[in-house]
Amino acid sequence: MRRTKRIAFGGILTALTVIAVFAAAYVPSGKLSVYVLASFFTAVFVIHFGAKFGLLFYITASLLSWILLPDKMAVVPYAGFFGWYGIVKSYIEKLNKLLLEWILKIVIMNLVFAIGYFLFRSFLPQIDFSSPWIWGGFILLQIAFVVYDYVFTMVINVYYRRFYSKFGNE
Repeated sequence: MRRTKRIAFGGILTALTVIAVFAAAYVPSGKLSVYVLASFFTAVFVIHFGAKFGLLFYITASLLSWILLPDKMAVVPYAGFFGWYGIVKSYIEKLNKLLLEWILKIVIMNLVFAIGYFLFRSFLPQIDFSSPWIWGGFILLQIAFVVYDYVFTMVINVYYRRFYSKFGNE
């Protein structure tokens, strides 16, 4: 892809990501699906330009979302997980060892969950975090993550087969 085309393509993907994060802040339901959509834009960028430039894309989209959105908390799910997951996934899946890939992805997701857990616990000490509901949520999170990663992979594969050549490198 020529330099100007790359810049324009990156700008469009960044704008779409910021719009998706903005939409997640204001849609009454389906917020999670909009964050998932934003994560796919990061993956598309990584497909075209590589993970190193994908990191710059993620930082740019996160900062622009933070600057432009009045609801700063709406940026947290994107910046805290959905934005960078496609980059990490691209590195992990280069290992080509399915079991190791799944172990690494689940460990990373659980580390993010643990960090979030301890942050919320420090800001909301009055909530009983030893509740069985928390542990039930933890189990559901594992299942939801596996489904998310599987669907993420399927969508990336469809994009690559159907659209990559239209926007691909020249």
